[in-house]
Amino acid sequence: MSSKANSFLFDNIDSSSRSLEREIIGLSEQRRPLIITHLGHGKDSAFRIMIMAGQHGDEKYGRRAVSHLVASLAPSFKRDFPHTGLAVLPDANPDGSYHRTRTNSAHVDLNRDHQRLDSQETRVIHSFVRTWKPHIIIDVHNYPSRRKHLLAKNLTYYPDILIDIPTNPAIQILDMENTHDLMRTINRDLAINDFSSDRYTIVKPSGKARHSTGDIDDARNFLSLRYNALTILLEGRNPTREDGEGGKEHIILAQHHALSSLLRWAHKNKRSFMEKEASVPSTGDRIPICSRRKLAEHPLHMKFKNVVTETVTDTVFYNYKPELEVTKYAKLPRAYAVPPDKKKITEILHRHGFSSCLSDPKKTALVEYHVIDSLKPSSRENRAPLRISVVSRKESRMLDGYNIFPTIQKGGQCLALFLEPESRYGLHRYSELDLTILPNSAYPILRVL
Repeated sequence: MSSKANSFLFDNIDSSSRSLEREIIGLSEQRRPLIITHLGHGKDSAFRIMIMAGQHGDEKYGRRAVSHLVASLAPSFKRDFPHTGLAVLPDANPDGSYHRTRTNSAHVDLNRDHQRLDSQETRVIHSFVRTWKPHIIIDVHNYPSRRKHLLAKNLTYYPDILIDIPTNPAIQILDMENTHDLMRTINRDLAINDFSSDRYTIVKPSGKARHSTGDIDDARNFLSLRYNALTILLEGRNPTREDGEGGKEHIILAQHHALSSLLRWAHKNKRSFMEKEASVPSTGDRIPICSRRKLAEHPLHMKFKNVVTETVTDTVFYNYKPELEVTKYAKLPRAYAVPPDKKKITEILHRHGFSSCLSDPKKTALVEYHVIDSLKPSSRENRAPLRISVVSRKESRMLDGYNIFPTIQKGGQCLALFLEPESRYGLHRYSELDLTILPNSAYPILRVL
């Protein structure tokens, strides 16, 4: 491990905290260690929280805030958070932090790799999550406040902290009441300490406003979906040159306070999360695989900073679509059958820890397959085709050489999002995986009934 890249990670931990348990959970693409620090009761804790920072190597302030947090919590964590274990990964992308690049050394954006698991780093993270089974994960980032289309209106993002929760409709961990309670708690705690916060919001040049994507390739959605671990996005505003050194410290302290507030909220509500351990789905469960954004009844009010007057202004967005409504469900079959020539698909599913078995070449199985009737290709890379229409047919088949993935396993609902041809999040959207769907063709993945 390069001392240049990681020397600051624990430089604020005093000698009284040197007994912290550290664990190397794996290596990066360039063989740098990914190091977890355990606080509290570690692997034997009844309630478990994970914090990770630095998926993007150029986001150093989040990494520093996490290190400050470890230093401040270590002396009294067991007393302040009884029966709770905290696992902290302060640098999820050590190669990127060393090279000061957003991506890892293989040019993979780690926070867009949680579906495919192309990178060594995301595979290591998922392996740890599957083993340690955290109830809550906090994913720490930094965001740039200056965007060209907003600067054209003399505006920049104002909040010190932006927070968001999982937004894919297949994820049912927090209800609306608890979501509002989370946001109110963080906003109140930060305001007491003179920091500002809001929900993570994307404003398009057209004036459309929404929160995070519903896609499942990021940590926030996918870790929640696959492991039933509520994954919360915490973004600190990148300080600008005008902020000076004081601005840097301000952002680090803001993220530190936000993390502390999230830990207290999680500990207060721990019982509800401990009662929602990852469950096994049932055959016939309806899994949402397509959705669209829904226009809110009321406009969005959000504070921005005017770069000319240096004042904070309340900006209203009428084209505000905060939620996704489901447009297509798939009934979960007993299993999915992946043909032997689709080895890349099988490899991805195995990376995710899904179990499978080879079909019995001497037996027939009742299967359902889809014929693609029509579709409209997406103009965007790695996006599913639009308006897919399929015809479903059933028959008994020999499945010699097929890999059979039962859906009745933890996280089995993910298989529907991965493998259904009509899924907006299907693996067929990645052309290099050789699962491309075409009009008048039979989709190769079979549903075993």
